[in-house]
Amino acid sequence: MRSMSILLPFKHLLSVRTLCNVLIVFFLFTFTIKGQSLLKVDSLASEKVRGLVFLGKDILDNSYWLTGNIVTKSQGGKVFSFQEFSLGQIYCIDFANPVQLGLYYKEYNTWMILDENLVLVNQFDFSKLLSTYEISFVANSVRNTFWIVDELGKSVNRYDPRRGGVNKLYTMIGEDVKKYYSDVNHLFWVTEDNQLKGVDIYGNKILDVYIPKHDLLQILNSKSILYSYNNELFYVDFEKNSSSKINLNAKSISGFFFNTQKLSIFGNRVLNNYQLKLS
Repeated sequence: MRSMSILLPFKHLLSVRTLCNVLIVFFLFTFTIKGQSLLKVDSLASEKVRGLVFLGKDILDNSYWLTGNIVTKSQGGKVFSFQEFSLGQIYCIDFANPVQLGLYYKEYNTWMILDENLVLVNQFDFSKLLSTYEISFVANSVRNTFWIVDELGKSVNRYDPRRGGVNKLYTMIGEDVKKYYSDVNHLFWVTEDNQLKGVDIYGNKILDVYIPKHDLLQILNSKSILYSYNNELFYVDFEKNSSSKINLNAKSISGFFFNTQKLSIFGNRVLNNYQLKLS
């Protein structure tokens, strides 16, 4: 599975993950549940907390945290941090690629690329590069391109910094979007009425489904999600039209992340890990 990009912490979006080489199926229906099963977990070792907000993990099981405007990466016994206060608050964070972290500072319309040690390697000033765009989301995409969402034109785009060109992929006509998520191959968004939609790198629509009310959300792939609501965690399979509650003893869920049978739950200043098998 692959990690994905996240907007916020202020809007509190969780990272998205997607299966590699997954067969994309287009869904269009209203999701309803007649019954709900219970999924059991097995406890694993907990981890040391490195920040106030748990952002998630990458494919190498490195953990990412945010405290104020400081990003921290914990890699085994090593800890790396990055801060840049001159550009305002961090608006988007992308750690899909463990060796190429992306940070977007909306106030100064600046996109930064960091290496695996959180050292700055490149910087893009979109006020100069894309002066006619009102950017609301930036993330890494395939072949060193970037996802760009233009709020003014309601368009999903891919920007190629090598040639300075923009490829317009999709227009979100009449949609009131509250959250964006992405991986390198897909961009997803959730509307105010909880409709989850997504497109691939060619602009093909891959997902259109209503999802339950939620506090936090992780898109596992185009067929399934995890979400928390009122400090409870649920797994939804769109294809099977089923929902399962995750059997946890967590009193508080302020962040969670799932990858390859490992579920991490952050709450009450503790990061607990569990083994979770999803069918």
